[in-house]
Amino acid sequence: EPNFFERIFGRRRSEDGPTRVVDIRHERGPHEKHISNRVITSKYTPITFIPYNLLNQFRKGPNIYFLVLGVLQMVPQISTTNGIPTLALPLTLVVVVAMIKDGVEDYRRHVSDREENATKTRVIPRDWKPERPPREGEDLSLDALPPKQWHEVELGDVIIVGNREMFPSDMILLASSDQYGIAYIETANLDGETNLKLKQAHSSTSDYFGHSAKEAWDVAGKVEGQIECQPPNKFLHQFEGTLQIQGHERVSLSVTQLLLRGCKLRNTEWVMGVAVYTGHQSKIQMNSTRPRPKESRVGRETNLLTLIIFGMQMALCLSAGIAAGFLEANPENRARAYLQLEDSNPAFNAFLRFLTFILIFTNFIPISLLVTLGLVKGAQGRIIGLDKDMYHERTKSYAVVRSSDLNEELGQIDYVFTDKTGTLTKNVMQFRKCCVGGRVYGKGTTEIRRNLLKKMGKDVPPDPLPGPSEPKTPNVNFVDSDLRRHLRTTRHPNHQNLLNFFMHLAINHSVMPEHDSLGNVIYSASSPDEGALTYGAKHFGFVFQQRDPTGVMIEVLGTQVRVEVLLTIEFTSSRKRSSVVCRLSPASGAQRGEAPGPSHPSGGPPSQAEAPAQGSKLMLFCKGADNVISERLLPAEKAGQKTSSQRATIFQAMEEFAEEGLRT
Repeated sequence: EPNFFERIFGRRRSEDGPTRVVDIRHERGPHEKHISNRVITSKYTPITFIPYNLLNQFRKGPNIYFLVLGVLQMVPQISTTNGIPTLALPLTLVVVVAMIKDGVEDYRRHVSDREENATKTRVIPRDWKPERPPREGEDLSLDALPPKQWHEVELGDVIIVGNREMFPSDMILLASSDQYGIAYIETANLDGETNLKLKQAHSSTSDYFGHSAKEAWDVAGKVEGQIECQPPNKFLHQFEGTLQIQGHERVSLSVTQLLLRGCKLRNTEWVMGVAVYTGHQSKIQMNSTRPRPKESRVGRETNLLTLIIFGMQMALCLSAGIAAGFLEANPENRARAYLQLEDSNPAFNAFLRFLTFILIFTNFIPISLLVTLGLVKGAQGRIIGLDKDMYHERTKSYAVVRSSDLNEELGQIDYVFTDKTGTLTKNVMQFRKCCVGGRVYGKGTTEIRRNLLKKMGKDVPPDPLPGPSEPKTPNVNFVDSDLRRHLRTTRHPNHQNLLNFFMHLAINHSVMPEHDSLGNVIYSASSPDEGALTYGAKHFGFVFQQRDPTGVMIEVLGTQVRVEVLLTIEFTSSRKRSSVVCRLSPASGAQRGEAPGPSHPSGGPPSQAEAPAQGSKLMLFCKGADNVISERLLPAEKAGQKTSSQRATIFQAMEEFAEEGLRT
C-alpha cells in the first residue's frame, strides 16, 4: 500500500523494468515482494487526517486572515483585547466544524473502499479438488470454489468470475464457458458505455483448459506458466505480452485477452483468467487522480469578495495609521500630557497604529460567515440525501452527497456539449412509427408534437390505446393493427417489404442478447436507438436470440432460423452507416412472399430450420443516416415510377417524423 508520503505527494511509481513477468500460481515466500490488490480512494488515514486536513483548512484565505488577526491580538503593543486572542474560539469552531464535515465524507469513502476490497471472488488453489465430486454428466457450479476477498488477490492467481460479476483485478482471459472462448463484458465503469465488448481467449489456451467447469478448473489446479507483458500503465486499449504454459509453446497476447478491473462479465456463465495488474497498478486506478480539495463558485466568489474587502480594510488602516503617525509627531500634541504620547520614532508609531486599526476594523469580514456557510452546507447535504424527489426507483437509491462543498453547483449549467440527444433524453428511446414500402405505420402523437399543437391553439388528439391482445415489449410504444395484419397476409402488396424490414432490424445491429431466469430475451445495446429497433422487431415476432462468430439465430414468427453472417461492417462516425452481408435461406421467409411457420409465436412450439445448401440468397442490409443512405439509392431514372413514388413518400414521412421529434 502507499506509505504516508506517497499518499500526500503522489502515487508510487512502478518498480518493474521494461517488462513485467508474472508467474502463474507461484506461491510467494514471506520475504518476496507482494503487490496488494487493496484499493484506497479516501483522502486521509487516522494518522494523516489532522495534519493533512489542517493544511487544507489553512489554504483558505479567510482562515489565514483570522489566524493572523488572532496572533496580532496577542501582541501587547497593538492589542485591543489586553493580549487575549478573542478570535481563537470562533476560528477553532470554524476549523473543527469543517474538519468534522470532511471527516464524515471521508469516512464514507473508507466504508465504500472496505466494501469493494471485501467483495468475494474465487481463486483456484494449487491442487484444488471439490469437496463433493460431481456426478456423471454433472458440471461444477461456482459455489464449489472457495471464496476469497478482493484485497487478498495476488499477481499470478487463477481467478474465476461468474456472470454479472465484476473483475477484481486486470486479468488475462484463459478460457470461458463459451466453446470459442468468447466473453462479453460491460465497461460502464470505465467509459460510461453500456454496450457489451467482446473478449476472446487465445485458441491454444481455450482448447487447453476446455469449456466445461469441471475440466477447466481441474486443469487450472495444476497449471504452471509465465506471462511476460508491459509494466503497469494507464492506456486502457493497449496491451502486449506473451504467455507460456509449461510444456506448451509461447503464444502472443493482446488487448483482446485483457479483462480490466471494474468491468462486469455479461452473457457468459464464467471466465477464467490470471491476475497481471493489481490494486493501484490496475489500469482504472492508474487513470484515476488523487482526490483534491474542490471549491464551488460561491466559495470562489466569497474568497474574491473577502480579498476585496481586505484590500479596502488595508487602505483604511494604512490611512488611519499614517494620520496617527503625523498626529503623534506634531510637537503641539506631544506637549499635551493627557494624550500620553511617548517620545519615540514616529514611523514606528505609525506602523503600530496601523496594526491596531487592523484589529479595530476586524468586523469588516465577519467570522460568523464561515461558520454559517459550513453549517448550512452540511445541513443541505443531509437534506439532499433524504430528498424523496431525487429517489431513483429502478436502483432503489437516494442521491449521495460526496462533497457538500459543491451543493450550490447543482443545476448551474453554463454550456451543454453533446454529440447526440441521448444526454438530454436520458437515453430512453421507443419504437413508435415506421414507413415501409411507402406506407406509414404507427399512430399517436409525441410530446413535442402535442406541445406544438397547444402553442398553435389547435386541438390535441388523444393517444390511441393498444389492443387487448397486443404484447407488451420494452422500448416499444407502437399502436397500429394494420401492420400486424399486413404482415400475416401473404397476398398483401406490402407483405414482402415488411418481412425484409423486420429481418433487417433483427440482423443488422451489434446488440447482445441475454436470457433471464424465466427465459425472456433481454437486449444489451450500444445505443438506445439500436435497442429500440431490435425490440421493435421482437415485438412483431422477429426475435433475435443468439449470436456466434459465424451467424445469428432468429425466431421468425415462431420458427427458429439460423442466418449465416458473412461480413459485418460496423457503424463509424465517418461511414455513418452499418452494413451486414448474410446468407438467407428460403426457410427465413425474407426472400419469398410467405411467413415461415405459424402466424404468431403462440401458434405452436418453434422448430429448427437449417439453411439449405441450395436455394439460399445473399442479402446486403445497410442502415444509417438518411443523407448517407439516400446517396446510395438507385437513380430515379433507373428506379421506375413505382419505386420513385414510394421513395418520395418515405422522404416526406421522414420530414414529418423529424417535425414530431422522432429520431430518423
